[in-house]
Amino acid sequence: KKQAGLINNPHSFIERIKTKKQEDDYLAFATLLKKLRTEKNITIAELSKDICSISYLSKLENGLIQTNECTINLLFERLGVDFHTFKDQNKKIDLHEIIGYYADNDIDELKKAYDEANKAPLNILIPIINALYSLAKGDITNALKLAKELEPVKDTLGQFECVVFLFIVVEIYTKLYNFDTAYDYLKLSELIDINDDYLKLLLLEAKLKTAYHLNNSVLFLHAYEEFNSISIPTYPLIRRMEVRLLYELYSLDEYPNHAIDYINQTKRSKLNYEETIVFYYYSSLIKAKVLDLEQVYYDMLKHEEYFIDGRIIGLFSYIVLLIDKDSFYQKLISITNNYDFNKTDYVHQKFVCFVLMYESRHSDKELLDFIRSEILVSSFVERYHIYNETYKTIYLSLLAESSHYKEAYQYLSSERYKTIKINKI
Repeated sequence: KKQAGLINNPHSFIERIKTKKQEDDYLAFATLLKKLRTEKNITIAELSKDICSISYLSKLENGLIQTNECTINLLFERLGVDFHTFKDQNKKIDLHEIIGYYADNDIDELKKAYDEANKAPLNILIPIINALYSLAKGDITNALKLAKELEPVKDTLGQFECVVFLFIVVEIYTKLYNFDTAYDYLKLSELIDINDDYLKLLLLEAKLKTAYHLNNSVLFLHAYEEFNSISIPTYPLIRRMEVRLLYELYSLDEYPNHAIDYINQTKRSKLNYEETIVFYYYSSLIKAKVLDLEQVYYDMLKHEEYFIDGRIIGLFSYIVLLIDKDSFYQKLISITNNYDFNKTDYVHQKFVCFVLMYESRHSDKELLDFIRSEILVSSFVERYHIYNETYKTIYLSLLAESSHYKEAYQYLSSERYKTIKINKI
C-alpha cells in the first residue's frame, strides 16, 4: 500500500531550504532543543518559563530566529544538556565527507562515521549518518524509521543537512521501487541549489532510474546530459558504468547494435567483483531484448556464480517465462531453492513466485487472484520495468480468456496506464 509521504508540507520545506544559509550554525541549537524537549515530554511553556517567552522559544525551535549563547545555555541546562559539550560534539563530523563515503559505498568508513557519531549523543547529525549507513547496508526498515525521526525537526536543520535529508527520502523510495513518490521529491530537488557535486550526481542517478521505470523520456535525457556534464575523476566507476548501461538499455529500441558493441568492448577483466555483477545484470538484460533468448539463457547458466543478486534471479525467471519450456522451469526451481531472498529482494521474489505459479499451470482464477491481491494493490507504488510489463500482459490475457471484459476495460482506461505499452509475450 502507498505509504504516507516521509516529508510533510514538502513545498514549504523546499522554500525554507532556499532561504537558509550555509553558515546558519544556530539552527543546530534549534534542532536539538526541539528533539530533546519532545523526547522528554516537556511543553514549550515549561521549557521557556523564566527564560524567554513561549512565542520566542517556538520561533527559535522552528529556526525562524537566532538567539544568544546565554539563552541557549539556560534552555539546555533545563533539558540536562551541557552547552559546551554540545558545541564540541557538533564540530567533529564533516557531512560532505560522509556523502563521499556513501557514493563510494565504503561501508567501513560509514561504519566508522556511524560509531563516531553515536559516541556523541548530542550531535544533530546522528539520524542522518545512521540513515545513510542503513541505506548502504540495505537496511531500508531502519532508514525509514530514522527518516521519520528527522521529519519533525527538518525545518531546524541547516541548508546542506536539509538537502541530504531530501536525498535520503528519495533514496528510500527508489530502493522501495516507489518511483512515483521518488519522482515527486526529485522534482522538488530541482528547485534548490546543491553545492556538493557528489550529492548532485547521486540525485541524478536516482532521477535516471526513476525516469526509466516511469518511461519518462524527457526527464531521463535531461538527467543523463546533466550527469555527464559533471566531471569528478574520483566518482565511482560502478556508478558511472550503471548509468551508461541504463542509457544503453533506454535507447535499445533505436540503437540495439550500439548497446551490443558497448557490451562487447567493455574490458571486464578490469572490473572488480561488484562492478562485474552490475555489468552482468545489465548486459544480460540488454541481450535478452536483442538476441536469441535461449542463447542468453545458456550464457547466464555459464555464470551461475553471479546468481547472488535478486535482480539476476528475477531476470533469469523472466527469460525462462518467455521461453516457456518445462526443463527450463525445472532449472529455475533448482536455482531459487539455493537462493535466500533478503528484505530488499521482495519485488524480485514476488516475480519469481509468480513465474513458478504460472509454470505449475495454476488455474486462471488462482493466477488472477494472485495478480489482484499481490500485484494490483501495489501497482501504483512498485515499478520494475520487465516485471510490470509481464504482469500487465498476462493479466489482460487472463481477463480476456475468462471474459472479464469490464475489468480489462477499467484497467486499460486507468489514467496511470494510458501511456504504458503492453508487449505480447
